[in-house]
Amino acid sequence: MSDPDLQQHDLRPAAAVAVVAAAQLTGGEAILEVGPGLGGLTAAILESGATVTAVERDPERVAHLRARFATAITAGRLHLVAGDAATLRPELPPGWRVLANPPFNLTAALLRSWLLDDWPGGPPRAIDLVLQREAARKLCGAPGAETRSSVMVRLAGNARIAAHLGRGDVSPPSRVDLVVWSLRRVADAPEPDELAGIDRLLAHAFAGPHTVRDALRGVATALQIKRQGRERGWNPDSHPRLLAPDDWRSLAAILARSGTLPK
Repeated sequence: MSDPDLQQHDLRPAAAVAVVAAAQLTGGEAILEVGPGLGGLTAAILESGATVTAVERDPERVAHLRARFATAITAGRLHLVAGDAATLRPELPPGWRVLANPPFNLTAALLRSWLLDDWPGGPPRAIDLVLQREAARKLCGAPGAETRSSVMVRLAGNARIAAHLGRGDVSPPSRVDLVVWSLRRVADAPEPDELAGIDRLLAHAFAGPHTVRDALRGVATALQIKRQGRERGWNPDSHPRLLAPDDWRSLAAILARSGTLPK
């Protein structure tokens, strides 16, 4: 029942238990699960005592999940939503979390939604995902080798690889190594609207092989760039990927006040 076009793999039961353990769930938490598939991870999350809102767009899988988890649905512990997780915004209480094994080719769009969009219960306080190992490493970021996504992630919280999975822990077996990637939101994280503004600046700055000075021409003045570089210790003639996440937050705040932050 896996959809190869979505790069979707179903977790085997023992692996699902390991993923829940890596996420360190506590009883009574509200969890958003995207792409529950056959329900292996759903079952392990419910076993932890959490309540689950699961979003699945495949009608056959929705029917399977309704039958498998009829008791949990009746008890109000599982809310099954049929539809596209990229566009749906289920009602979730403040402090909600994401724990999911999403289709690999949808991960970037989903992560952007969780970080940047205005959710009814506010942003998630934690995100735990089954990801391809190399994708997870890039999301964790590294000084001097930032990506647009890693800057956003590192401003939002602390990211790490929480556990490693075997290729055979999913069905069909993965062709690449898998991990559990975890993000924990920090108290001083930008609110979604501020983070969205920073993201727009990053989209502009990372659009080509430019120096910071060249990439921001027409957005920031030469004086703003020079002053920020001097105050924060970066070279205006360096590549944008060399700037730290907090450097981008500071620069975006300056541009927001001057009215030149990209729309």
